[in-house]
Amino acid sequence: QPYQHCMAFDLKNTDPYTRTMIMSMLAGIKAHNSQMLVGNPGLGKSAVVGMLARKVLRYDMITIIGSQKEPQDVTGFPRQSSFNLPDGKQVPVTEYSMQLWQFQILRKKKIVLFLDEFSNSTPAVQASMLTILNEREFPDGSKVPDETVIIGA
Repeated sequence: QPYQHCMAFDLKNTDPYTRTMIMSMLAGIKAHNSQMLVGNPGLGKSAVVGMLARKVLRYDMITIIGSQKEPQDVTGFPRQSSFNLPDGKQVPVTEYSMQLWQFQILRKKKIVLFLDEFSNSTPAVQASMLTILNEREFPDGSKVPDETVIIGA
């Protein structure tokens, strides 16, 4: 049971709204589903995700605030490479360097990736975030580890 230590945190002493959110998120986490929290500003979505990460799961948390990011902050910066085709011809290709947050997730795995302010992000940043949320894939196409929790707001 990968999240059995979750019950060590006393949810009974939290308010009903927070308790319901955390219990719902835990069900999604156990199913390896990404989740999206929707609500007006100031409801405490970020605070609840932080509590879930630190006190319930005992995971580190990486927050990407979409409204403050450019697409390459999520996808990585482009760089030119070249590959050989079967006939030996060399073809120039654009690759994207891995972002530090992706490296940290691949290294540690037990991390809550919190994609915040999704609705205030540019369409290009939203598209990158959606790939992570929906496909559980990093922008370079590699899979997000099963132990990593992905939550958007």
